[in-house]
Parts: sequence; structure tokens; C-alpha cells
Amino acid sequence: ATALALGLVVAAARAQETAPPAVASPAEAPPAAPEASPADRAPPPANAGGSPSLAGGLPSLPERIEPRPVAVIPRVGDYHRAALHVDPVESLVARGLWKAPKVGDKLLDAAGREALWREPSEKPAPVLAGGYLFARFDAPAAGVMLLEAPGCAAVCVNGEWLPGDPYDTRWFRLPVEVVAGENWLLAHLAAPSARPRLVRPATPVELLADAATLPDLVVEGKATSLALTVPLRNASAAPLARCRLRWNWPGEEPTTEPLRRIDSLLVTPLTLTVKPPVAKLEPGAEPTLRVTILPEGAGEPLAATDLKLRVVAADAPRTDTFVSAIDGSVQPYAVLPAKGTAAGAAVIVSLHDAGQSPRERLAKHAATEGVQTLAPGGRGRWGFDWEDWSARDAIEALDDFTRRQQTAGSPLDARRVSVVGEGMGGHGALRLATLYPDRFAAAGIVDGWISFYTQGGARPAPSDASPIAALLGRQASSNDPLRVIDNLRGVALHVRSRGAQGVGPTEARFLRERLGEFHEDFVYREAPAESEASLLAEQVAWLTTRQLPEGESQTIDFATSSPGLSATRDGLTIVTPRRHGEVARVRLTRDAKALTLRGETTNVRRLELDLSPWSDKGEVTVQLDGARTVKFRPGREAVLLSLARDREGEWRRVPDRSPAPGVFKAPPRVGGFKSAFAARPQLVYGTRGSVGEQRWSAAKARYDAHLFLYRGGGLLEVLPDSEMRTALRDAIPLRRSVVLYGSAPTNSAWVILEQ
Repeated sequence: ATALALGLVVAAARAQETAPPAVASPAEAPPAAPEASPADRAPPPANAGGSPSLAGGLPSLPERIEPRPVAVIPRVGDYHRAALHVDPVESLVARGLWKAPKVGDKLLDAAGREALWREPSEKPAPVLAGGYLFARFDAPAAGVMLLEAPGCAAVCVNGEWLPGDPYDTRWFRLPVEVVAGENWLLAHLAAPSARPRLVRPATPVELLADAATLPDLVVEGKATSLALTVPLRNASAAPLARCRLRWNWPGEEPTTEPLRRIDSLLVTPLTLTVKPPVAKLEPGAEPTLRVTILPEGAGEPLAATDLKLRVVAADAPRTDTFVSAIDGSVQPYAVLPAKGTAAGAAVIVSLHDAGQSPRERLAKHAATEGVQTLAPGGRGRWGFDWEDWSARDAIEALDDFTRRQQTAGSPLDARRVSVVGEGMGGHGALRLATLYPDRFAAAGIVDGWISFYTQGGARPAPSDASPIAALLGRQASSNDPLRVIDNLRGVALHVRSRGAQGVGPTEARFLRERLGEFHEDFVYREAPAESEASLLAEQVAWLTTRQLPEGESQTIDFATSSPGLSATRDGLTIVTPRRHGEVARVRLTRDAKALTLRGETTNVRRLELDLSPWSDKGEVTVQLDGARTVKFRPGREAVLLSLARDREGEWRRVPDRSPAPGVFKAPPRVGGFKSAFAARPQLVYGTRGSVGEQRWSAAKARYDAHLFLYRGGGLLEVLPDSEMRTALRDAIPLRRSVVLYGSAPTNSAWVILEQ
């Protein structure tokens, strides 16, 4: 992807996948007005390089601070899945109108009803889920503390928003500056009993081994390198710059490389690509990799930790990892090897339910003759409901596994790849099959909900919505599989409803009704299985009998609600639609003997046809929508034919975008707002303007990086505008998304990137 500059303003729309379940994470606003925020009296974080120290009175801070609850209020916002949510408390903070509440203060909720701030209770009522807690605390000195917020969706400390820990991981503790004297805290509650606290960091720089992503080592494996990651927490008010990263196995020479700049008050993953240990490995062993952060020049290490990896037998379940093209992070997937020979094996891509890990999902499968089972990580136990980053993660894992098997001399049968899942994973199986119908021969769905509109309470844009609201609504609904369900025409389906996982039979019945309108190869059953293992075995046996057709199909019927999500099928690529957010469709008939392609399009502005199978066979005639024909000779000129509509609606040949991918709009650059976070994004905050503007800009960039780390294991680099100017001045290639925080007057990278 080429560089993409986006200005994030105070009222910027939030990407819907970043909101925790049932409650939103308020973070789109600058800090409260100066008179309401003690933090605004403190100096902004330093941006100069150097090693961090225990500056800012850290030794004087207590080991733990328990904020004093002042008042609570039940849920007052509307957090249904939508492009924008409504939250009167967040609105007050965003507009600088926030004032510390007292018991008895009134507030109008999202529905216009009156709500009261209440006295906190030792036994919180269930109505507080989605509500707010206001608290105060005293600090004897200014410095950096770590926010512990299990059960909170988000927490605002002295006007700065930080993501909470709604899933209670415990390792997710974020650095935050406190001021000497009185401080305040506003917590958005995911759990009614949540009570955030602050703890003193043991050291300003720490490697979080408990949150590391590690692959398994396979006995007699042929891996030349291993990808792994461990988060680093910089709990200081200075960036970590000009440092080095070192690692080594016991008894082996260390490897050292420069460490990228780590901004102040940031938790971010460090990606390592290491060689396996030289020593002979036995199953059950746990070789230890020592990872160390070294300062510039001489001096004691700033941080160090030991990472223990597992050693497994070649036929045992294992975890592999890969470096994601989305953000450069390391992601895991679990593998259950096939019984017998692995060459030419079928593949089952098994998607976990909400709250499961890949290993837990894999444990429900039994090893099967001639079937490789793959359980993608999905960007976490909850991830993104197998949408957006989660869906791409499944495809990236499948591609990585396919490459590994090819390298190992045991290629897979690409025509016999199926996807299966239960609950959230069932929704994912349905979604992946509709997005990539030429990748999956079959799909197994157990108690899978269809979409956020049928199960999750999402709300489409109303009929009287403004043009901008309608556009946002169309983009949000692009994840609805029902919009492109016809893509399943060639995908075999095994649908089962057990009435479990909180998904009623109405979802499966509705899906059966829609499939019955056009589908010719699906099984539907509405009865409980004796066990989940027996159901999976039944599904796997059925799914692996299906396969994709061999050779070039005579017809192509493909639809996409967003080319940024899915753009290609059988050599056809829908590059850009005419109207974004609406379904684009192409129906083509191919005649290999006559060398003709004829068809119809709906909402397509630009498309591409891969005609490599017809290379050197002669001149090809293409006619779309009854317009005049286009002549093309594949092989002599090229094999990729690019067509676009002109202003009169005629289809004409246009230059190929591949030599200059940054010139034309294309699937990687044609998505909505969220697509900016899918091309190794750099979050660039401004260092100009007022102190309040600078603080907001840096805090918002950290918030986004932390939220993507928490929700999807994301690696989003945070850096000041001065670093971006240096990179551009030194002519460093820029092939990543750039998200700018602030405006042209406050972010000096703005004027450079808009050229």
C-alpha cells in the first residue's frame, strides 16, 4: 500500500471493530478543558531521545493506589454496533464541558431519559454494566503509574483516555502520568463491579513474557527461522531511542540489532526472527531464549527476560507463527498433522468460538487420515468476530501453512480446503466462504450467527439518514454475508443447529431458507449431537469429500460489498466500484474455443481479467453490458486486461495498475476508514500547537496503538511528526499507511504528505 494521510479530528468516527462487547471505548476526544484536568498543569512528555530513567518522582510514589469512588451512573449511551455510537458522558468530555459529578447530579441518556449519578455501593447493581464510575485519588509526587483496569472498557485519567481490560487478561497494564496532589479518574464499566487501580512499575522498561507469542519447535523440523514477539512496556516519560535488542540461546553467540524507537508511555510488541537452537531437541524440552534491551553505548541492560519454547514431535499438535502483512506483528495458528502421509492432504480450517484459543479449538478435533487441521489465531480469543483483521488472519495463516508444506515437500490439495466453526467461528466460516468462494470447497457451520444485524443488534442507517450517515451505514454493513450470499453457489455447506452458544435456531432456519432459494449442495440438521467431537468428525468426513472444480470454469458470478475485503475470483478482480459501500457484481461467460468473454456488471467502475490461460492463443474479444467490444491479445502484450468505464458508460482498456500501484485506486486502497489500519500503519502525532493539543495528539495515537494491541495483537508504531520528517528527508521508502493526528497547523508531517 502507498502512503495514506488521514487527519483525525475530535469527532472522528471510530472503526466499529475496536469497541468491546456491549460497551464502547470513549477515546476520540481531546482532554477536558484545562480547569477540569490537573494533568494539563504537568509538562508534556519529552520527545528527545535517550534511555529512560526513574525520573518524575517515581521512587516517591506508593506501590498501589486505590482510587476513592465518588459517584456511579448506569448505562446512558447507545452502543449498538454502528458506525457511530451515542454517549452523553463522552460527549461532555469531548466538548470540554466535563465537570466532576456529585451524587444526585442529573444527565439525559441517549434516549432522552433522565439518569442520576448515584452513591457507589459495595455490591454494584447489574444496571451499571455499560455505565460509568467517577473516582479521585491522591499522589504524593508526580510520576508514572500503571493502570490496572480489569472489567473496564476504557478509563480516563486526568483527561487522558486509556483502553481498559474488559476481558481481564491482567497483563494489560498501561503507563499513565499522575500529578502531585489530587487526580481524577472516569471509568467506563464493562463489568458492574470493576474498580480500576494504579500500581507502581518495578522498572521503567519491562519485557512482558506472559504476553509473548511463541512458536513450537518441531523435532527434526526444517525451520530455518522462527518468528516470535514479546511486548515491551516503556513506563517512562521519555522515548526509548538508539537502543539495541539482543537475543541468544544458552551457550550460543548472541545476535544484536538496533531497536526501533519506542515512544514514551507505550506498550508495543517487539518482533524477532531467530534461528532455531543448534542443540539437539527432544520432545518435552523447553529451550530458553534470552532477550535483552541494551542502552546506547555501555551500561547495564534496561530490561531482560527468558522466553521458554516447547519442543514437540513431528506428528503432535503444534503452534506455528508468521509475520502478518497487515501490521508486521507475529500471529499464531495451531496445527494438527494428518495421520499417514501429508502429501496431497485435504485441509480443514477450524475457527474458534468467542473466548477460545487456537489450541483449545484444535483440541476438539481428532487426527484424521489424509486431513491437515489448521486453527488460525483470529487475532485473539475475541478478536474481531472473524471479520476485518480476523478474516484476513485466517487467510494469512492458511497461506503460511501452504507455503510451509510446499517447502517441506508435502504440498496440500488446494482443491480440498474447507472451513468450519461453531458460534462465533460458525459466523466466521460463513463469512470466509462468501468472501473467498474460490478458496474453499465447503464450509461447516454449527450454531453460527449470520450477521450483526440478525444476532448482534446492529442498526443499519435509517431511510432518512443524511448522505454522510448513509455512507457510514453502507460501509458498516459491508460485513453482512447476506449481501453476497449468492457467492456460496459453488461452495458445499454443512449447517447444524444445536441450540447452543446463545444462538437460537432462527439463525440457522433463516440461513436454510435463503440457501434453499438457489443452493444445490447443502446439508441442514437441527438436532443435538452426542458430543462436539462426534459432530466435528461427522462434518470433517462430509466436508473433505467436496472439492473445487478443476480447470477454468465457463462462468463467473462474483459479488463483493467492498473490494478492500474481497476482490478476486477465478481470474476476475473488481478493482473499484462506482458507488462505495454498495454491492458490486460481475457475471461473465467464457468461451475458450471462440476466445470470447461476455457478461454484465453492476456497480463496477474498474475491473481486471487475468487471461494467462489464453496466452498465445490469439485475439480475445471482451464485451460487457452490451457495449462495444474490446480486443486484446494475451501473451503478446500482457496477460492482465484492465478495463474501466468512461464518462459515457463505455468500457475501455486502461493502463495496468501493477507497475505503479500507488497511482490507481485498487483493492488495498479502496476500503473505508478502517483500511488505513491494514497496511503496516504508522501513527504520527503532532508536536506543534498548544500544550493541550500536543498532549491530546500523542495520547490519542497511544490509545489507538494500545487498543489494537489489546483487541487484535496489533503492532501500530507511534512516532512524532519530527520522526516522519526525518524519514522522508532521508528518502526512506514509504509503503505504509500513515495516520496523522491533529491538523496542518499542529502536525508538521501534514504538509509533506499532502504533496
